[in-house]
Amino acid sequence: MIRVILALVIVLVGCSSVGRSCCQMRATQRNDLVEFVRAELEKAGLSLTFLGIPQVESSFNPNAKGKDGSVGLWQLQPATARSFGLRVDNQVDERLSPEKSTKAAVKFLKHLKNRFKSDELVIAGYQLGETKLLNILKRGGKLPAQVERYIQRVYLASLRLSSRLA
Repeated sequence: MIRVILALVIVLVGCSSVGRSCCQMRATQRNDLVEFVRAELEKAGLSLTFLGIPQVESSFNPNAKGKDGSVGLWQLQPATARSFGLRVDNQVDERLSPEKSTKAAVKFLKHLKNRFKSDELVIAGYQLGETKLLNILKRGGKLPAQVERYIQRVYLASLRLSSRLA
């Protein structure tokens, strides 16, 4: 029993330094992604508030996969991705490319911004989809509580990220 515990301690101690360097590498990659997204948003003249979207959607994980078919850093749906220039088929899924998906997401955000004007409605449109948001607005309805919480999470995430970049 003592040998088993001792072996386990040795394995855990040995792995901790490997795990630490792996975590540091992931943190560096994540910081590079955050910086890339920030630069693309600025280049497009969009608010840095939208920096919170990939944080909320995927925690800046370019390989994230949602239960609803969304994939990548921005958790784009296949149809939305295709609409904004990404290839999504049986052979290639460009939503998994941080660069290509970010450029597509920025195009989508720019489209939503031109249509809805306010950052809050852009975020709602990103989460709901443009058509659903339009239907809510046409009926004079209120945004669902889930969407209100999503908007708050995006704002909070963008504030946290912006304070780290400053």
